[in-house]
Amino acid sequence: MRCLVVDDDETCRKFVIRVMERISDCDIALTGKEAIEMVTKSFGTGELYDVIFLDIMMPVMDGKQALSAIRTLERRAGLQDGWGAKIVMTTAMGDYDTVRHSFHNQCDGYLVKPLSISRMEALLRNLKVLGPNVSLRRNEDGESSVATPRDAGMISRTKNMATPRPGDPETT
Repeated sequence: MRCLVVDDDETCRKFVIRVMERISDCDIALTGKEAIEMVTKSFGTGELYDVIFLDIMMPVMDGKQALSAIRTLERRAGLQDGWGAKIVMTTAMGDYDTVRHSFHNQCDGYLVKPLSISRMEALLRNLKVLGPNVSLRRNEDGESSVATPRDAGMISRTKNMATPRPGDPETT
């Protein structure tokens, strides 16, 4: 599985990479413009991204603009809606208008910061990116508890939003 993490905040970026590198190869972009360049390059190599974590508030080009541009690139490449990367917006902005706008522009999921492993795992499972035997958590030995590494699916286009829960111990 290939993952692109797009976030200008180092702490959030490192958290997502630390969680996702257990099951995927992760690339990094600091701006929406860099993300578009990387997605364009992936079409050229044929190694498309399975999931993209996309922050909204970034310099140069924000996540909303990048989301729209990525979906346009996918359509131009001949991908039908729902068959491109699963794009998860990761942001501190949980207001109704921002969430609605993101889903209107075809994001697949929405996580409000601070992020947590449990909410990431639940969302990715709902998006069919994680199979039933895959976990993003580590066991007591510090080893990944992934039973089927590289278990990725591009099946449905479920719309999901997860918000932080008070007392969630696995947040960034």
